[in-house]
Amino acid sequence: TGNTLTATGGNRPTRTGITIVNHASIGGAVINVGQISTPVSGTGIFLKNRPSVAGGITNSGSMSVGNGIVMTTVAQFGRASLAGGIVNTGTITAASAGISIGASSPLAQTFSGGISNSGTIAAGGSGFNINTVSMFSGGISNSGILSAASGGAINLANISAFSGGIGNSGTISAHLSAISLTDITSFSGGISNSGTISSTVGNGILFGGNPYSNSTGQIVSFTTSTFSGGISNSGTISVAGNGIQAGGNASIPDFTTQNTATVAISAFSGGISNSGTISAGGTGIWAGGNAAANFFNANGTGGGRNNASVIISTFA
Repeated sequence: TGNTLTATGGNRPTRTGITIVNHASIGGAVINVGQISTPVSGTGIFLKNRPSVAGGITNSGSMSVGNGIVMTTVAQFGRASLAGGIVNTGTITAASAGISIGASSPLAQTFSGGISNSGTIAAGGSGFNINTVSMFSGGISNSGILSAASGGAINLANISAFSGGIGNSGTISAHLSAISLTDITSFSGGISNSGTISSTVGNGILFGGNPYSNSTGQIVSFTTSTFSGGISNSGTISVAGNGIQAGGNASIPDFTTQNTATVAISAFSGGISNSGTISAGGTGIWAGGNAAANFFNANGTGGGRNNASVIISTFA
């Protein structure tokens, strides 16, 4: 689109700027150089029910929407031989999420080409949410402005293989953790900041997670086989929580039994380095975390066995 597209309907697709659904296949790219506006319940660009888009999505125009770009249950997005990925050089103003990628249940979702923002993404909720993806390649880079008023700026969870790393040379501001990676089986490419990162109540960069098991018999386990590329800061991190943490906090409350909460990183390589400035309400740089498992039943006496742990087997 190169003009103005206004969606005013009450339901999809009439409340969505661009909709691609139901096994549709697009060999090229989806491009917006104009204006897209929707109600707060609407979406700028929406993909669902296993479509394939080879050439990715580019926005050099403007969006004023409920959610910016949303992809759920997508079979194949982007190709290495094409530009692919999601590129924003324009402006996305979203009441909820700027970019949301994922599924409500594990599917063979493949995302190629990465996400790049050199424009402005201002989200009322979270900036980037990427959840339940089999393979994500191309990394994530921000050289523009990325803000998340009530959520995290870059959230990754439940990804089997992530490659290409995460880099910020712009400005990231969030209410919760600025960059948070949880339950990533294999991660390569490292995480780097040469710009500015801030968080009102959360961490700057967290790899690992904070599992919380609060139902009897519940197992919450965040597991990483390999993390390579390290974490580096040559810019500025100013946060209420920890500046940079590999690990997390595993906790189990009172009055539960037979519970497990675990963060397990088998191999972390590349280390953690800082040549910039870190101002943190918590710990500046932390490899490890806290594990708390309580053992009391409703009568205040010892209950069944609970297990909480934070383990980094190899750190180099």
